[in-house]
Amino acid sequence: CVPHIIRNFVGEEGAEALAMVLQHNSTLQTLDLFDCGICHNGALALTTALQQNATLQHLNLCHCGMSDDGTLMLATALQHHSALQSLNLFGCGISNEGILKLATALQQNTTLQTLDMERNSFGEEGVIALATALHHNSTIQSLNLGSCKFSDNGAVALATALQHNATLQSLQLENCGISDEGALALATALQHNSTVLSLDLDSCKIFDKGAIAL
Repeated sequence: CVPHIIRNFVGEEGAEALAMVLQHNSTLQTLDLFDCGICHNGALALTTALQQNATLQHLNLCHCGMSDDGTLMLATALQHHSALQSLNLFGCGISNEGILKLATALQQNTTLQTLDMERNSFGEEGVIALATALHHNSTIQSLNLGSCKFSDNGAVALATALQHNATLQSLQLENCGISDEGALALATALQHNSTVLSLDLDSCKIFDKGAIAL
């Protein structure tokens, strides 16, 4: 069963009803709630329910209005959930507070393979925390940090992580404030990394020096 409920007016009440089902369902593998207006309380209900669910593998909460509170509950779920493989949190209004908790959870999670954090409001501190998580995580293969609010310090931290991480295959960093300094660090890291197949740096602030190094 793959319920795609994208761009509907599910709302908080509908999300809370889905959360009740999720606590007891043992077959659902994919839940897509893209742009469904579930808002804060709905997102909280769903992430809380995830802590009691053992089968959901793919969860899309893109543009759900989850914010940091929902992310905190989601982080707790990721520490215990044994099935979730992909998580889309595109445009959820997550700041450094939320991403710090999520990054800590990722150090312990052993199932998540794809994480989309594009267009959230966290900055350097959050990206550095995610980079630390990559030192310890051995399952994430795709990470999207496009259009987040970080620049070279975050890129340098990610570059350091890439020298230790052996599973990440795709890293999207488009439309961030990365300049030549960050590009040079990433180029050096790629010399020591044998798993990254795709690195997206579109619409950054990289000039000749960084481009030549890459």
